[in-house]
Amino acid sequence: MRHLAFLALFALAAAPLFAQDAAPPPEPPKPAEPEPKFDPFAGDSRRRVKMTLEDCVRAALDSNLDLKYSQLEPELFRGDINGFKGPYDPIVYVDGTRSSSKKAATSSLSGATILDDDLWTAAMGVKGTWFLGTTYDINYQASRDATNNTFSTLDPRWDSSVGFSLRQPLLKNAWLDYQTLSLRVLENSYKSSVHHVSQDTIGTLYSVELSYWTLVNAIRQKAVKVRSLEVSQRLYEVNRNKVKAGALAPIEELRAESDVAGRREGIILAANDIENAMDDLRHLIRPFDQPSDWDFIIEPADDPTFEKQAVNLDSSVNEAIATRPELEQLRLSIETSKLDQKRYERELWPTLDLTGSVRYSGVGGNLGDSFEQLRTWDFSSWSVGVIFEYPLGTHGPRGALIRAEAQQRRADLALRSQEQGIVLEVRSAARELNSGAERIEVTRKATELARRALEAEQARYDRGLSTSHQVLQFLTDEETAAANEAKAVVDYKIAELKLRKATGGLLKERASR
Repeated sequence: MRHLAFLALFALAAAPLFAQDAAPPPEPPKPAEPEPKFDPFAGDSRRRVKMTLEDCVRAALDSNLDLKYSQLEPELFRGDINGFKGPYDPIVYVDGTRSSSKKAATSSLSGATILDDDLWTAAMGVKGTWFLGTTYDINYQASRDATNNTFSTLDPRWDSSVGFSLRQPLLKNAWLDYQTLSLRVLENSYKSSVHHVSQDTIGTLYSVELSYWTLVNAIRQKAVKVRSLEVSQRLYEVNRNKVKAGALAPIEELRAESDVAGRREGIILAANDIENAMDDLRHLIRPFDQPSDWDFIIEPADDPTFEKQAVNLDSSVNEAIATRPELEQLRLSIETSKLDQKRYERELWPTLDLTGSVRYSGVGGNLGDSFEQLRTWDFSSWSVGVIFEYPLGTHGPRGALIRAEAQQRRADLALRSQEQGIVLEVRSAARELNSGAERIEVTRKATELARRALEAEQARYDRGLSTSHQVLQFLTDEETAAANEAKAVVDYKIAELKLRKATGGLLKERASR
């Protein structure tokens, strides 16, 4: 009996163990459902357009009106360069005149009592200027002279001649280098305008990306305020129920209701910030013909990500000095000032020009006879001469020279000042990027601590150890910390943007795509 009792007790004690081994394993806990993504445009019936940052950048490069306006500037100087050659284009000309005169005879040898003369003249040729400063004229002339002069052997008399004349400057305005000075100035202006387009392109890329992240930040700020409003509303409902039950003073309900109203105001202001940011972005990427063209919602598809970057300050500064387009513009301005000085120095020289002409002629009773005689080249004339001019006053070119020298000095100083400004810009952007990374870590920790403090205070309030006023203070602290964290991540993206702009990387990125 004693053994049977022991076996019965052992079976009763071991039964739960066998039952536990035989039971099926417990099901794993179900994962929590993800929190629905915040929709800042809930209830808005306007058309939505989801756009990545790259979508916005491409739209701006294709459609931005200010950028299109800037891109036409090089075309202006291309026209000027083409127009520079205009004075060197040959000119074909044709001249014709008729003159008639009647004069009383003043001598018995006049050939008639009243001299009646009728003269037709015509000329055709090519004239122009060469790049050496040489002016030339190649022409053919013909004339018909009818007269009642009895001493004239031919009536009418036809004259034909062909000739060539030129004038070559030897000092002032002479030779190819002087003639092309203005062309080189125009070419520098064209290059400068190209760099100006690059500068405007960088500005547009910067503005688009800045506006995009500003919109993202505005949406994130509204999300923080909406979450805080939800907590505030729940507290208000709890207080209202407690007041109805007589477990809480009415002032606590009023305080909670006032907090709800204040947070709703914050959401209204946040929604206004979103609309302002969208307008800035719309203006950059989509010009409108009608105001209704902007009646759509831009939904950013990219979220700001944080990946800490190491910045090499020296290489960043060197890259900026080598690539920033505004520095290239100033260097071209210095070169242009030197060209202007050279031109005005040459204009101070005296004029010393060599002239020369050759002409062959023929005469006959009709045009054919005069032309036949011309073809024999028997009758010719030539001339060679020198023209010298020395100005007694040189106020014009000397004043222009003084101005060009001052412009060069100013451009030198402007270049140095711009280089220093770019160095400061790079250093500032690098510091902002480094501090931004530290700021993200700090704000994340602050948000976590503020959220835990709020939860603890809510638990104390549920046990009657705190007041709604204290809970609302902790809620405000949590909202501020969360807003700072959201903004810190966006600010880090903006700091990266500033550094890429400062070093000229924005343009290099587009060129590599």
